Amino acid sequence: MTSTRRLARARWPILFILLVLLLALALQSASAAFPGLNGKIVYTHGGNPQSSREIYTITPDGTGSDPTNLTSNSLNDNESAWSPDGTRIAFMRQIGNHEIFIMNADGSDPVNLTNYGQKDHGPAWSPAGDKLAYYAWLGANQDVYTINSDGTGKIRLTTHAGNDREPAWSPDGTKIAFGSYRDGNAEVYVMNAADGLGKTNLTNNAAWDAYADWSPDGSKIAFTSNRDGNNEIYVMNANGSNQVNLSNSPSSSEVFPAWSPDGSLIAFQTDRNGNNDIYVMNADGTGQIQVTFDSIHESNPDWQPLVAGAVIDDIEDLLDQGDLNNGQADSMIVKLDGASAKIEDGNYRAAANKLNAFINQAEAFVHSGKLDAQTAQALIDHVQLMIDQLRG
Repeated sequence: MTSTRRLARARWPILFILLVLLLALALQSASAAFPGLNGKIVYTHGGNPQSSREIYTITPDGTGSDPTNLTSNSLNDNESAWSPDGTRIAFMRQIGNHEIFIMNADGSDPVNLTNYGQKDHGPAWSPAGDKLAYYAWLGANQDVYTINSDGTGKIRLTTHAGNDREPAWSPDGTKIAFGSYRDGNAEVYVMNAADGLGKTNLTNNAAWDAYADWSPDGSKIAFTSNRDGNNEIYVMNANGSNQVNLSNSPSSSEVFPAWSPDGSLIAFQTDRNGNNDIYVMNADGTGQIQVTFDSIHESNPDWQPLVAGAVIDDIEDLLDQGDLNNGQADSMIVKLDGASAKIEDGNYRAAANKLNAFINQAEAFVHSGKLDAQTAQALIDHVQLMIDQLRG
């Protein structure tokens, strides 16, 4: 990729300057956030008999320094999942029935989506963020459903007498992986997301296989299996071939794998320290580090994608708004380069400070007449989204 320095020196028109500035922070638009930059991990804190369950977030840097309670109530909140743009979280809340809720990344404005009088569990976002898959009890049976992200348009995808549960949407939006007991034991299946047709057993193993999660590029699926005598994190190709044990921890139980948005890491839950904690490892199983350290159980991780929004569409509206000279463009790019480096290091607070410096520079250019107000505001809006996500 052409460096930001070379682009700035070439005095390209404002379209390309803005592309460079924003793409330094976001690899893709909000409607295609796979792969993306790695944000915070959302997880469940607590659980019987210790306490009620709450939804927490944490920076996965191994220090355990910033666990944040998003729900803070006496209800049981569990099974959380980040939206593809990293701004919302879907989760299960027990309010009599178990219901699927959505809230903002800071825990504000929780909204009940289901209200169907069933037990609804395991929400999973579509890559476009316009739908969710989940599973629900209909009588004693569990089946997979989809709904629109506003709670309308409920569709039942499975109808087998064996339980079907824990859906996971493929990054291209065409498939849903799920755990199924239709063969008498738990297996990982895949089906068409639109209509539930084309159901295919991927694991085909006599052991218990469940909790599937797609890699961001859609080429692999991580899952949990007890085929080695205990629960371990496995990975396989998306067609079910080449099933490999990644966690290799024979004295403990590892479940609920969750890929990082950039595809380089996998978060998971383990009891290797006596209670459930969140760990992270490289995608090949090496480099396993502890992320949460509380004596209360911590479970069900999911990884936040950091994206800047629908960059291209907005920039097209800013064509021919003027140019910045080399030094002015460079001074803004330096701040964004610094923010990107801090994000890669997991230092989100420092990254947010760098982005604030960028906003201050844009405002100064407006006051001095070097950048028009409309262009600057579009830049600021995108960068402010990143700041909100980093501090969320």
